[in-house]
Amino acid sequence: MHNYIRADYLRVIKRVHRLIQIGLYFLIVTGIVIYHFIKGGNSWNSIGLMEAINTGTALLSVFIGLITLMAVFAEDFKAKTMQVAIGRGISRPKVIASKLITAALISLTDILAFSILTGIFSIVTGAPLNAMQAATLAIKYLCIWLDCVGYMSIVLPILFLSQNMVGGLLLYLFFSSSAVYNILRLATIYGPEWFQKLHLENITLDSCLAILNTHLLLGRLNMGAVLGIVIYLALGYLLTVQVFRKQELDF
Repeated sequence: MHNYIRADYLRVIKRVHRLIQIGLYFLIVTGIVIYHFIKGGNSWNSIGLMEAINTGTALLSVFIGLITLMAVFAEDFKAKTMQVAIGRGISRPKVIASKLITAALISLTDILAFSILTGIFSIVTGAPLNAMQAATLAIKYLCIWLDCVGYMSIVLPILFLSQNMVGGLLLYLFFSSSAVYNILRLATIYGPEWFQKLHLENITLDSCLAILNTHLLLGRLNMGAVLGIVIYLALGYLLTVQVFRKQELDF
C-alpha cells in the first residue's frame, strides 16, 4: 500500500497543470503582498504583512482542495488506474485510504510551500514576524489543511459513486465555501424556535475548525473539536468504502 501511495504522490506532485495552477496562485498572493507593501509605505510592518497574507489566503482551502481533487482523481477516472490496482490485489478500502492519504499529502505539500512563501515575504519586505504572529499563521495553515482534507473526505463518496469529477468538485466548492455553516446559522437566527434551539451550525466542520483555531491560539487543545474533525474524516471514508464496494467497475 505504501508503494501505491508513494507512486501516486510522485505522479501527482510533478503534474505540470497542477504546478502552473499553484504558481498562478503564488503570483496572486505575491501581488496582494506587494500592493499592501506599497500602500503601507514607511509604516509597513509585520501587522501589514499579516493583513496581506490573510487577504491572499482567504480562499486557499477552496483552491488547494479543488486542484488536489483534480490532480489526484481526474486522471485515475479516465485511465482507470484504480481498477488496475484492484486487479493487482489491493483491496477497495485500501485503494480509498491510499487516495485520501495521497490527497492529504499533496495538499499538505502545497500549504507548506505557502508557509515558506510567507517567510520569504517577511524577510524580503523587512517585516519580521514575532513569535505570536508566526504561531498564528502556523495554526491558520494547519486549519486550512484540515479544512481541505475534511471536505475532500466528505466528497469522496460522490466521486467514487459517479467516477466523474463534476459532482465532487461542485460539492467540495459548496462545502469549503462555508455555505452549509452560513445556511444553518441563518436558519438558527430566523428559523422556527424549535430549530433555533438545535444550533446545528455548531456541529459543522467549519465550526470544529474555528473552535480548534481559537483554542490553539490560546495555547489549549479542544478535544471536542478534534473529535469532531476525526468523525467527519472517518464518516467520509467509511461511507466511501460502502459505496465503492457496491460499485461495478469496468476492467
